[in-house]
Amino acid sequence: MLAEMCRSNYELSKKVAKVFLGAIEGSHDASVANYIVSMKPFLKLDDELKRLRLEWVFGVPDHRSQKSTDVNAPPQYGIEMTKEVNEDHMIYESPIKFPESQTALAQQLTKLKGKMDT
Repeated sequence: MLAEMCRSNYELSKKVAKVFLGAIEGSHDASVANYIVSMKPFLKLDDELKRLRLEWVFGVPDHRSQKSTDVNAPPQYGIEMTKEVNEDHMIYESPIKFPESQTALAQQLTKLKGKMDT
């Protein structure tokens, strides 16, 4: 029902994406699967906003980067910044701007990797 209300509705789709991301970020590991199931009809809507909804929820991949305090040193990107084998060199940022930092679903799922295996 809610998914159908979002069909071709930019503002409502953006609000629903924000609510899903906020709810998933604040949830316990075990309840993330329930949110993903609830999100499925919203993400499967086939209209002109489908690509935007996917970007809002899953985020856009980008390499981690850091500028050095030394002005002569080049900035570090991606794999150069990793110090441990299990450390991520990619980040996934949602294009939706929040008052507070909001993590895209793909980034949240990489943090949960291995915790939800049963």
